[in-house]
Amino acid sequence: MRGRETKRLPKDVRRSKILEVATELFSKNGMSFTTRDLANAVGVTQPLIFQHFETKEDLVDAIYLEQFENLFDDAWISDLEDRSVSLYQRLVRFYEKYTEVVFEEKWMRVYFWSALEGAEINKRYTRFVAEHITKPIAVEVAWDVRRARSGETYAVDGVTDAEFEAIYTAHSGLLYFGMRKYLFQDAPDIDRTQIIHDCVASMLHGAPSVVQTYLSRSLGAAPPY
Repeated sequence: MRGRETKRLPKDVRRSKILEVATELFSKNGMSFTTRDLANAVGVTQPLIFQHFETKEDLVDAIYLEQFENLFDDAWISDLEDRSVSLYQRLVRFYEKYTEVVFEEKWMRVYFWSALEGAEINKRYTRFVAEHITKPIAVEVAWDVRRARSGETYAVDGVTDAEFEAIYTAHSGLLYFGMRKYLFQDAPDIDRTQIIHDCVASMLHGAPSVVQTYLSRSLGAAPPY
């Protein structure tokens, strides 16, 4: 009965149901589930699964888009680049929205399993984060430091590899706290807002030393350390 009911669903609804169940299976068991497992869990036949996803790779690709890129809001970065607001406030606002998405057990489990199994999901998301999240943050931090250090002349929109990595490290620290709390259940019960403020404060305190090192070299002065 369950299978016949599922088959009568509109095509787009049925595809969404298959994807929802597949994501749940992936979050619990990684790539080890079979299309037969998926068909049984949804209540349909295997051929019907293949009507929506020709291969398992197509299914994994759909999981990636659903769980990662499609949850990203371009408005987050537009707000981040609004220099009429203090950088601290912009970063806090960004991470409040970002962690609403990623600080969730299923999201963490999909991310973790994809890393363990070498699935393309993890690699694609890492590249996506670098281009669409970490780089814009690094550019804003570097610009703010350069402006404060030497005025508008050197406040250019650009970032060195070292500056980028300093910001990526700070960003990853916040994500790892989420993994400890929502995946490993091994983090203290600290309010998410407090963690965000602490992370942003740490980022803005530490990153300038890296930015100033390269700025000092461009100005012909000795590095700050």
